[in-house]
Parts: sequence; C-alpha cells; structure tokens
Amino acid sequence: MDPRLLEIVLGMHDSKGLREMAGLNGRDTRAPADLLPTVMAEMGVDPLPGTLEAVTMVFQNIAADCLTGRLDERAVVQQVQEIVISHDYASEIIDLPLGLLYGLDDEWQGGWGATVEQLRATVRARCTDQLAQSPT
Repeated sequence: MDPRLLEIVLGMHDSKGLREMAGLNGRDTRAPADLLPTVMAEMGVDPLPGTLEAVTMVFQNIAADCLTGRLDERAVVQQVQEIVISHDYASEIIDLPLGLLYGLDDEWQGGWGATVEQLRATVRARCTDQLAQSPT
C-alpha cells in the first residue's frame, strides 16, 4: 500500500486543506471539488487529468475494446457522439482520431452515404489511429 494512502487511512496525515475539507458542512456542493486540487497537492498526489487527457484515455480504451471485439463499431460511434456532446462539441476532442467519428451516427442511422461495411472500416481505421497516438 502507498505510504501516503496509509497515512490518510490511519489519520496520520494532516494539512490545512484536508482540515478545511473535513470541516465542510455539505451546503456548498462546489467546495469539495474546489478544495480537492489543494488537498491532493498537499498530500503529494498527482493531480486529476484535464478534460482532454481524460477523454483521450477513454478514447484509447474504446478503441482497444473495438479492435479486440469487445465493442462493435456502431457502439463506438454512439459512445463518441455522447462524449462529444457532453463536452459541448469541444474542437480539441473532435480533432482526436475517434472524435473525427462524430456525426457518423447520422449517416449510419439514416442509411445514406457509405455502406455499413465502409462505416465499420472507417471506425476501425480511426480506432487504429487513436491507439497509435500517444496519450497526452
């Protein structure tokens, strides 16, 4: 077990931010999230990944799942669409290899444009590209 984690579990770690977090009463729902980076820094814990880094990691997992057969190509497109929408169509997410699949669901659902086999091949190619890109 990480010694820092053991200190926390045993109540041996103390810091200004941790004391402040422990004293929160729950009325301000943003306060814990606002304090978390300070507490993590005081404890020497790596900060949480930024949005782009987190989405890149999720896209890497989705791509791997598709290429190993655990997730079909249509599900990849649907998950990418949900992620892009939930991040307000951020261009840095759409510019990722899997992000480029955004909008393909309309073509798939509408039955116009590329054939299903062509769509599947496009998804698999973007998955390969996503895995070739090093995580941020």
